[in-house]
Amino acid sequence: MLIIVLMKVVGVREIAVAAGVSIGTVDRALNGRKGIGEKTCRRVLRIAAKLGYSPNPVAQALSVGRANLRIGVCIPQAIEYFFDYLWTGIREEAHRFRHVGQEILYRPVESLRSAQAQNISSLLGSGIQALIVTPGDPASLASIIDSAEKERNVRVICVVTDDSLSRRPLT
Repeated sequence: MLIIVLMKVVGVREIAVAAGVSIGTVDRALNGRKGIGEKTCRRVLRIAAKLGYSPNPVAQALSVGRANLRIGVCIPQAIEYFFDYLWTGIREEAHRFRHVGQEILYRPVESLRSAQAQNISSLLGSGIQALIVTPGDPASLASIIDSAEKERNVRVICVVTDDSLSRRPLT
């Protein structure tokens, strides 16, 4: 027997109703803006936590009107038949979400063992929040991948193969 449970997403409207305040007051509390008393702010934040509120990145991207998520891609151009399909899939998915401020930065390498460290470093320097990579030379990339995850808070997704020398969690 299959049971499907649909959970309502908690937004600012639900928090406002539960707290007995305006949506503007909830917005000020959630975003640390001025114009709200400390006691009210604490109460709104407590109610938001109790209701299980978490910010909606799509709504945030639409409200600010700019790229909200930058994803770097560093995969080989060689072995065209395989990696062309991978790149095409990434581009198609990115296209589906272009309206919510997602940006893909593509820094391909000629082959699995060429210039990946430089391209990944370039991507990390451009402010990406996630990285899709096929690590061709794990020995030279482990420290870069570890640094991306731990020091820069960049989520690294290894495709086709993994960097078994990095210390990042594989969850």
